[in-house]
Amino acid sequence: MFGLSTKDGKKLWSREIASSEVSWKSRLFKLDDSRVAAVSSATWTSIAEFLNTTSGEEYAKPFSERFAFVNSIPLNSSLVILGSNGENISAPDSKKEENLHDVYWVNSNRDGKSIQGYRAGEVISGGWQVAPPPGERFALLKSIPEEGEFIASATRPTGNRKVLHKYVNRMAVAAITSPVEKKTGVTVYLIDAVRGKVLDTAHHVNGTGPVSLVRCENWIVYSFWDVARRSDQIYVIDYFEPKKDWFPKEIGAAMLNAVTGVEIEKELPTTPHAIPNPVAARIGFEVDGRITGLDVTTTERAITMRSIVVHLDKSRIVVVPKEVLDPRRPIGVPTEEHRAEMLMSYKPYISLLVGSVYASKDLLIPNLSHSFTAAVRGRESSSHILASGIDIFHTVLAPAGKFDALTDEFMYTTVQVVLVIMIIGTIVLRILSSRLMTTRAWLQS
Repeated sequence: MFGLSTKDGKKLWSREIASSEVSWKSRLFKLDDSRVAAVSSATWTSIAEFLNTTSGEEYAKPFSERFAFVNSIPLNSSLVILGSNGENISAPDSKKEENLHDVYWVNSNRDGKSIQGYRAGEVISGGWQVAPPPGERFALLKSIPEEGEFIASATRPTGNRKVLHKYVNRMAVAAITSPVEKKTGVTVYLIDAVRGKVLDTAHHVNGTGPVSLVRCENWIVYSFWDVARRSDQIYVIDYFEPKKDWFPKEIGAAMLNAVTGVEIEKELPTTPHAIPNPVAARIGFEVDGRITGLDVTTTERAITMRSIVVHLDKSRIVVVPKEVLDPRRPIGVPTEEHRAEMLMSYKPYISLLVGSVYASKDLLIPNLSHSFTAAVRGRESSSHILASGIDIFHTVLAPAGKFDALTDEFMYTTVQVVLVIMIIGTIVLRILSSRLMTTRAWLQS
């Protein structure tokens, strides 16, 4: 494990967290800005270490046991660890009662034949299962980022002075399938992790791998290879709350009770998270090049428009603004309402090879497999992008421009000289003004 500086890529510290004699699978969990948990798992045991991100030193004693599930809770910067028998294992700086309050976890089989959901407690309880269509298997499973993302606005204003309420369900996970053997067929799911209910689904008959998926706020973006069109397709789905009646049943029941004194029995939801299914707005685009992965930029307060980080041909990183992948783009000439919403006319083809913003610039990242984004502290306009393949690549991207930072060409020296001259001039003028007032006083006397 290495600690690298985001300024110049210099190695700050390194640490061996597991023996190289055994095949380990390691994951990192961010607890807060200065602490991270490194969990390494083998077939017979697991190791959890808790390190300081600045120095690489342990801030808590590591422990080893066989883990069934490990995840972080962003609200209290702690770690949930469940043992192989379903028991809760207390991690350092964690409160068992607080950690396991409304914690649900979703797991996919190694063969991708099903997805199971459970509720964490003193022991694992409950459970549901979702199976893919015949001839398909689950390839990817995505939830809202573990760090707990900000959502700048819960609504989206439209051009006709109305608003669409975003469907932000942190208990919902997105899943995508890929065909087995030489078959075709790709299916995308939005599943409620509490009930196991399929909230939305989309099936593409001619789709095949490689597939990619990213989930953020109230939307998901996914890609696959279309064997009929012989090109990559990228789809985006935005989810919104269903339209609500302007005169809710609760108000009508309260008025009836106030007038007649008759109480109407309320229909209680089956679970605290039992909310109506979302309304989906979806659209697809044909792209050039092979998409091998997807990610999304992250800013400190999510005010800046997000951008999709596209892995192209396992060697380059291309950035596509989310406003380009907007499912509400009109077909044909935009109307005044569309222009008020700044929606571009829909075009089914997007070129990623020509005219796109290459985050990797002229550099190639051989065998590009993973990418990670993080917000730049104290700067809303920028986002860190860290990509790994044979090499490690890092850059700071500003999707909407560096509106809150000065450029490198800014004349700092000139500003400093002007400030010094103004300070000296102010002192000199103050002295001269004092002498002039003294002289005038003597002449008047």
